[in-house]
Amino acid sequence: MSEMLIVSRALDADDASRRIEDQLVALAVAGGAQVLVVPHIYHLADGSALWDEAQALAGRVAVAAWMSPRPAEWTLRSHGLAADELLAVDLRECESAEMCWAAIAQWLIPGGAAGGAREVAEAVEERWYPVADYSRCIGCGHCMQFCIFGVWAEDDGRVVAVAPDNCKAGCPACARICPKGAIIFPMCDEPAIAGVPGTIMEPDDEARHMYTERVGVPHGVQETSPVHDEIDSLIDELDDMLDGMLAASQTTLTPRPMMDWLLAPRSAPVNGRAKVAPLGLRRMEATLRAAGFTAEDVVVVDDAHLHEVIGPKTRVVGVSAGEPCGLGMSSTTMTGVTGGAIYPHVMTRRLWYWADRVRGSWRPTRTGSGQPA
Repeated sequence: MSEMLIVSRALDADDASRRIEDQLVALAVAGGAQVLVVPHIYHLADGSALWDEAQALAGRVAVAAWMSPRPAEWTLRSHGLAADELLAVDLRECESAEMCWAAIAQWLIPGGAAGGAREVAEAVEERWYPVADYSRCIGCGHCMQFCIFGVWAEDDGRVVAVAPDNCKAGCPACARICPKGAIIFPMCDEPAIAGVPGTIMEPDDEARHMYTERVGVPHGVQETSPVHDEIDSLIDELDDMLDGMLAASQTTLTPRPMMDWLLAPRSAPVNGRAKVAPLGLRRMEATLRAAGFTAEDVVVVDDAHLHEVIGPKTRVVGVSAGEPCGLGMSSTTMTGVTGGAIYPHVMTRRLWYWADRVRGSWRPTRTGSGQPA
């Protein structure tokens, strides 16, 4: 199975959380996804047969859980999930099931078969144990030397929580002394220790002193900091955003081949549908699907593949365009300086031209962001 959504139930579910979970499952099934509903993944016993099932999953896997994305991912991976790509969504941050599904639907692309759901009910008890983020762990062994409960040990050259339930409930001490912020306690009240996005736990002076007293050696000084890693990641995201701004500000003085191949290359479609699309379109798609429209009724494509899906039965063609008329302040400033026409405006006109060319004897209702010129 190459595509799967795992919905992790809340430990002590109230009516509101259960409603979001059930609605999300219904939306995903309607969207053609395969859904596995399980108890709270963090509290699931290590010996559960569900972990054997998770190890068999490959390809793309999404998980919606009542915890931050980083601990959700590494809870699954520490139990053997070997999925090539994993998306984790925090249900606590979703105002509605539709909002959650919109985030998942633009990433988890169903294979075209009918969706389905299966729930595995299993009794779980509240647990407290550390989750290791091995994308950060450097194998220094500080946690293993510091913990007095025998939670950590070296296994095949890797520091592993071999006895997680030996951990004292409410104790996050090993997370406080980890030099790379690689240890997470998902249920901790402190955001950095719980792995909340944008926060990284770093040892303070007291934690360094505790470590030195415990093991008799100075706390190791690392050449890089987890905060530096986080900043590098944010800078990479900013670079991607600036690339998009650069592409959207080009005028027709920039040769079209340079736009298509260098500045604004398209992602190859998946199963005839756009692999990536603006969030607004994905939310509209999810809303229509939730209202009863099928995968054949609603299709998101880019302009280069419009002719493959538009036909006599098409009733509405919606267009998402950031600058359809080319009259925005930044657009007129750019064209006033360089001449030519802004590319988003030109490409919007081109899209409508091709829509009119293939419409045959029918005329779709025009909708979208901005009045087409």
